[in-house]
Amino acid sequence: MEDSDYKILIVDDLPKNLMVLGNILTKKNYQIAYAKNGKEAVYQALENNFDLILLDIMMPELDGYEVCRILRQNPHTAQTPIIFLTAKNDIESIVKGFELGAQDYVTKPFNTNELLARVSTHLELRQNRRVLEDLNGYLEEKVLDRTKALEQAQKKIETLDKAKSAFLGLISHEIRTPLNGIIGFLEILKQNIDQENGELVDLITESADRLYNFSELSLLITQLNVHSYRLENQELDFVSLLEEVKSHIQQKWQQEKPVFFSQNIEPAIANLKVDEKLMNKVVHSVLDNAVKFSKEQAYVELNVFNAPGYLVCEIHDQGCGFTDEALSYAFDVFSGEKQHDIEGFGLNLAAAKLIMQAHEGKIEVENKPGKGAKVSLFFKKCS
Repeated sequence: MEDSDYKILIVDDLPKNLMVLGNILTKKNYQIAYAKNGKEAVYQALENNFDLILLDIMMPELDGYEVCRILRQNPHTAQTPIIFLTAKNDIESIVKGFELGAQDYVTKPFNTNELLARVSTHLELRQNRRVLEDLNGYLEEKVLDRTKALEQAQKKIETLDKAKSAFLGLISHEIRTPLNGIIGFLEILKQNIDQENGELVDLITESADRLYNFSELSLLITQLNVHSYRLENQELDFVSLLEEVKSHIQQKWQQEKPVFFSQNIEPAIANLKVDEKLMNKVVHSVLDNAVKFSKEQAYVELNVFNAPGYLVCEIHDQGCGFTDEALSYAFDVFSGEKQHDIEGFGLNLAAAKLIMQAHEGKIEVENKPGKGAKVSLFFKKCS
């Protein structure tokens, strides 16, 4: 801003002081207004937009302190710089002025250079404050616009997620219904054909089962992602669940490879309150992977123990372990073109992570120093 753009109000009950100050400031092209008492000063300050007020302290009726207090209480003048004019130079008067909200003071008789320097400094600060306020206003407006845009985008995402969930639910239903019929007919067909063709029926049945499980798992992942799955939490005996899953795993793999489990279960482990169906799926997925990626024989070690806030179940296998790529993307639903070649990839580990998170737990994977991998399940203890 040019000097001629700044408006300054001079307040003093002595005409001589008004004249002296007016002459000094007019030579610098400032726009000057005058007030001869406190009441007039308050009126002019509230009716105009002054950039600076030079305010005499000692005035009859309404002194400079009271004028300053009134102006600071009004939003219109709360930020207007005030420089006190005083014949006093005692610390008490100066401190009182600062406590009431004045920015500076000038003592009488006036030193022209000092007066102009102080006026210029506070006008510059005032201008910088305005620039900053404008910038803050602009940024706040941009933040508000961005927030609204993000809220709209989030609503759109939520709508799309719900639509995706509904669509996958429909697909899952449409896949499962005919698959159930196919699997049922295959069982009947197997009973009425010879052994050679029966083996072909077994292969078809296995493929149908895999497709059925895929549709179930895809739907579950979607529901967990959009928080539409309702947990049916109840007290659970984790050791009993573990024994049930181990038995099922051994039965599943008995035709392909022997499966050996060893376990170390800490006495008096904590109780869990979880969705039993989902926890069964997590433990089954991890144990099944441990067996799947072992070679001729599967040796799986289980350690179950209490930790601060969690019941921990560690599953150690002696398989091929995780590649570096696998460790980077272990829990992603889609993690690269070669994900089907990496241990534990597909949807099972992604679903396991979402299930554990839904129960305020977590899952971690790492390679063992010697051979194989370790998967750790952290179940939140009952409070």
